[in-house]
Amino acid sequence: MNAARGRPPPVARALLSVSDKTGVVAFARGLRDAGVEILSTGGTARALREGGVEVRDVSSYTGYPEIMDGRVKTLHPRVHGGLLARRGEDDAVMAEHGIAGIDLLAVNLYPFERSVARGARLAEAVENVDIGGPAMVRAAAKNHRFVTVVTNPADYDEVLGLIRDHGGVGDIRRLELAAAAFSHTAAYDRAIASWFAGHRAAMPRTADAAPQKPDAATQTPDAALQVPDAVSQTPGTAPQVTGVASQTPDIAPQTAGTAPQTPGAAPQKPGTESQTPDAAPQAPGAAPQTPGAAPQTPGTASQTLKATPQTPDAAPQTPDAAPPPDLPQAWGGFPQAARLRYGENPHQIAALYSGGGGLAGAEQLQGKQLSFNNYLDADAAVRAVREFADRPACVIVKHANPCGAACADSLAEAWRRARQTDPQSAFGGIVAVNRALDANTARALAEQFVEVVVAPQVAPDALAVLAAKTALRVLAHGAMLGDDGGLDARAVAGGVLVQQADTRRVAAGDLKTVTRRKPDERETADLLFAWRVAKHVRSNAIVLAAEGRTSGIGAGQMSRVDSVRLAVDKAARAGRVLTGAAMASDAFFPFEDGIAAAHEAGVGAVIQPGGSVNDRKIIAAADERGMTMVFTGVRHFRH
Repeated sequence: MNAARGRPPPVARALLSVSDKTGVVAFARGLRDAGVEILSTGGTARALREGGVEVRDVSSYTGYPEIMDGRVKTLHPRVHGGLLARRGEDDAVMAEHGIAGIDLLAVNLYPFERSVARGARLAEAVENVDIGGPAMVRAAAKNHRFVTVVTNPADYDEVLGLIRDHGGVGDIRRLELAAAAFSHTAAYDRAIASWFAGHRAAMPRTADAAPQKPDAATQTPDAALQVPDAVSQTPGTAPQVTGVASQTPDIAPQTAGTAPQTPGAAPQKPGTESQTPDAAPQAPGAAPQTPGAAPQTPGTASQTLKATPQTPDAAPQTPDAAPPPDLPQAWGGFPQAARLRYGENPHQIAALYSGGGGLAGAEQLQGKQLSFNNYLDADAAVRAVREFADRPACVIVKHANPCGAACADSLAEAWRRARQTDPQSAFGGIVAVNRALDANTARALAEQFVEVVVAPQVAPDALAVLAAKTALRVLAHGAMLGDDGGLDARAVAGGVLVQQADTRRVAAGDLKTVTRRKPDERETADLLFAWRVAKHVRSNAIVLAAEGRTSGIGAGQMSRVDSVRLAVDKAARAGRVLTGAAMASDAFFPFEDGIAAAHEAGVGAVIQPGGSVNDRKIIAAADERGMTMVFTGVRHFRH
């Protein structure tokens, strides 16, 4: 609440200008019912009027028309003055220049990433660089003391409810929304910067350009370039973004032993990762693929997995190409069920071996053939989501690690809450749910690019919603997969490691409080939730959670304190406030630094196995900070 007035600042005027129009008409209608004047622009204004919502054009408010095909419409002092004005301090200036305060801003940005992900050319990609939108979002977020900024349609209902019940949005929630807004524009700018850097690196050399390395990829300025959701770069290479599959077929990279590219194609380094799945070379000896039919191995039982046929743009094998080694027809007692397009990388051949059950025997209802990595991530997601049987739950996995997990009263809400943990990493992720996929959840999923959706069952109306996303892989595995108590095998050079699967569960009665302060009921629930997720995060693993959802996840760091810092940073970038949050660590804390970093971020409760020689110091560090800590006596390393 506002400290000066004891209540949140009122919302009298809102500006709505969104690219993603999901839910905006209902949101605007609710605002109008609450007496809020609505300003809007272009397509948003048309959509609101078509929905029966009274709206005032921004051009009418500013007294200046939209110009340059809509490129300039909100870049005006009356707009930015209304967003940046400090109430009670700038009132005289506002009155002098006829500036009215704008108390709420709902903006999401031009779909730059979506445009380049589908292969947009240079001119289209440039037109999808939003200028006015980020400027308004940053202005409103900067002035969050007076202005509520909403960049995610998933927040509409909550914000509208707060306005109806309290006349406005409280201080803490406005701060969270501002943090999420800055994260939104930062991710957007990173994607654009990466795309421009990659585009420049791929352009042919000109007389005034700096010389490129002999092996640098070249292509014409209008060639399609992809922008992933996180930049991954090595010295001397064009920046790449993870989470987006590939470049267009005419610039697919060659792998060792594949056919040469067509004339004019950009040369690529052998072994690069940017080849499209549809352009992977077909290995000799693979079962011929028929559209919609599952590949079969002689003498094996029919499998429900469907294989995608080779597309015409796939690189053909030439007679003199070196054939890859063949794979056995059976492995570890399982028959070969499907020949995959390739393994972890395009130059590796791969196959699925299945006894017909579990994820390997799931029915693929639509989408492209699953890749080797899809199977690994889907398996990780299903193993994690089955930890939560009592409530609808969703787990999103990226590169074998959960990047978001949540429970809720419905699957659709669980998906939204899980995605909010790390929206950037969730882009292109693998989603698993623990209830039958319904149409509402399908509609929510359709708003985001995901690779695979796995559910026990999929309702026909949900499948109809997802049918438009023809590349999206949808799997139904039957009854919710449970712990099979079986064996976990991993290959090493010259042999195989085999262990009992980690099926150990911890309940509230198993926890041992080691600090002076005991966790209350809410903290205990948060600790157990975080602990269940941490079990499925690569070591060193740190999971921050509150209210049945993850707030930040730190995975795979060589130092545990670095995992803590990574989880805290992820939470901050997603706009999550960690005051009172719970933290789970898959193994003990060897030093006090991890506890100190967590407390500084606001964490109030810790769950860990215990067992360090420094346990007394760790407990004392928690006591000094007023934190509560419980030991489980169980470790969950996941290498």
